[in-house]
Amino acid sequence: MLNLRPEFRGKQLKGTQIDLVNSSQTGATQQAAKDFLEITYPTRDVLMGVEAVGPHQGRCIVIKGERGLGKSHLMAVLYHTLTDQQATRDWLQHWAQALAQPGLASWPLRPQTVVIAESLQHHKYKTLWDLIFDRHPQGAQARARWDSLGPLKKTQVPPTELLEELFAAQPTALILDEFQTWFDGLTNSKDKEYLWKEWAFNFIQNLSETAKNHPEHLVLVVSIRNGESDAFRQIQRVGPLIIDFQGEQAKTDRRRLLLHRLFENRLALAEAAIEPQIATPAQEYCRLLNMAPSEHQQQHQDFLEAWPFAPSLLQLLEDQVLVATSAQETRDLIRILASLYKSRGAKTPLLTAADFRLDDDTAGIAALLNSVANQHHASLREKAQRNIQAVRDAVPAQQTPHLAEIMGALGCGRLQSGIWPEPTPRSYKPTSPGMSR
Repeated sequence: MLNLRPEFRGKQLKGTQIDLVNSSQTGATQQAAKDFLEITYPTRDVLMGVEAVGPHQGRCIVIKGERGLGKSHLMAVLYHTLTDQQATRDWLQHWAQALAQPGLASWPLRPQTVVIAESLQHHKYKTLWDLIFDRHPQGAQARARWDSLGPLKKTQVPPTELLEELFAAQPTALILDEFQTWFDGLTNSKDKEYLWKEWAFNFIQNLSETAKNHPEHLVLVVSIRNGESDAFRQIQRVGPLIIDFQGEQAKTDRRRLLLHRLFENRLALAEAAIEPQIATPAQEYCRLLNMAPSEHQQQHQDFLEAWPFAPSLLQLLEDQVLVATSAQETRDLIRILASLYKSRGAKTPLLTAADFRLDDDTAGIAALLNSVANQHHASLREKAQRNIQAVRDAVPAQQTPHLAEIMGALGCGRLQSGIWPEPTPRSYKPTSPGMSR
């Protein structure tokens, strides 16, 4: 009933990391707009960005967040929005109907614009003006004019007036991914002859002020990890729109994004088709937690929206396991859940933490451990496996039919606490006929 997207069907899961441009021509901006928008769910943050690059908008855009939250994906969406109006209009019309938000279908889009998009972590450019002069259709002429000023009049950084004339000649959108990473990596030469960081700081001011004063000529979009960079503080002076993937709506959107990114048809399934899969688990969940009857309907709806995953599983991964420093939020969630569904999706109507089989590398546990990975977590798994074997050695198999599932569910919680006791075979001896610890 569910169809995984092609990139998740093979034996080896493809990475979900987004690169705007790369040498193999597979970057997000090098794909057809229709294909890239097909895998894009219109979260609140995505729609906020699309609206902000529309006509008659006047603010720089700062996309803020740590690794793996979707900053690069959003920047690629903005690129396609600015370069392919028809594909963008078709995408908005589809979601206007799917989300029952008819206003999306008539959103105004900025006329086709020169778009310069670059993943700055590749460090192909020492200065931003070289990037602009190389990529803008009028860039060569602007560089020549600046050079023609001669050593006495030429400034170390292209002046604002030159930028204003360049972008007025042909309106431009400048999309700079990993902006903070690039800026923080700049240094000034020891002899102070080349003040790369100082020059970049001054040029960022020129760019941001140009974008603020002439939004019809320049759209400036940058991504940063946090607000601790001078590069961000310089742009902050002009009052940018900050998209930071925070808030309760962002959390709800992330779950729908996960399902849309993983499956070709999940969001198209009617609730009536899902109901038989979740009715009993949802009812038992409420009973075991002794929930008030008034809360049952909301829990039932949570199960409907999260299927084929239990909402408790998604909560566990988001709030406990993925707090590990190496985990990358949405990116790792997609890989973990794809691996889990491939191994267990056909065997159970609802995937829970019990489906992370500690004794089976194909059951998603390998992807989970790789996401939180350090040697300590690997040792926890080894202890858990020894516990499983100790139980099997001490207790007849028919008395522990769900041993692997129970230990898998316990294992996910133990990853967060970082504690798993060593096996003690004596503790597994049956205390009475038909009973075992």
